[in-house]
Amino acid sequence: RRGRAVAVAGVVPGVGSTEVAVGISWGVAADLSSVLVDLDPAWPGVSPRLDLRPHPNLFSLVDVTLHQGSIADVVEPTAGPDVVPGSPWLREGTRLPAYEVAMAVGALSEAYPLVVGDLGSLFDVPSEVLREFDSLVLVVAGDPVGVTRLLKSAPQVKRILGRASLLIVANRCLPGRFHVGEVRSEVGSAFPDVPILTIPSDERVARAAWDGRVASSGRFARAMRRISRIVVESVVHDH
Repeated sequence: RRGRAVAVAGVVPGVGSTEVAVGISWGVAADLSSVLVDLDPAWPGVSPRLDLRPHPNLFSLVDVTLHQGSIADVVEPTAGPDVVPGSPWLREGTRLPAYEVAMAVGALSEAYPLVVGDLGSLFDVPSEVLREFDSLVLVVAGDPVGVTRLLKSAPQVKRILGRASLLIVANRCLPGRFHVGEVRSEVGSAFPDVPILTIPSDERVARAAWDGRVASSGRFARAMRRISRIVVESVVHDH
């Protein structure tokens, strides 16, 4: 039976979507067999973030999908989920065709109960790939600039969302009721029926990144556990 696929993407680059994707995939790994796949077409970051070898990668996954090879041969086992690093080739003309990437995501969904995709910037991802995902975790910067960018792009987000459900994560928010309340109020005005989760800044995340590991404690880790519970419950409900 086809598993559930959750996409993680930012409204713009640099808002922490890779960190959120890593956090979600690690959070669900204790309960579900899952895979994290780096689909960022511009700046794939999962491999350097987790200090993994760059090969096998997304090219390898597409190859075994097209030629009916074994997915087990092209995933990287970790202490959390299995991982498929992104494409290391960024020169013009070296990107994979969108339909091949979509086929590869579909193959992962056949092999795992849960697929978590790090998509990078939402507006850089082809629609063929987005259609393979059931849910979208949209990451924005939890500050006035980040919220403004989300509000300006709200009509476009809604157009491309399709059938996928949406969860908005405001990352690196200042703590305190005022700042959190302002973020929730402004975002909620454009997305009134969408769950909004705020995540405060946490220096443990940067320290963990330098060590190639996942932050296991602190504010960010607690937020990731909350999101992971939502994801696990949705998968259990579907099955």
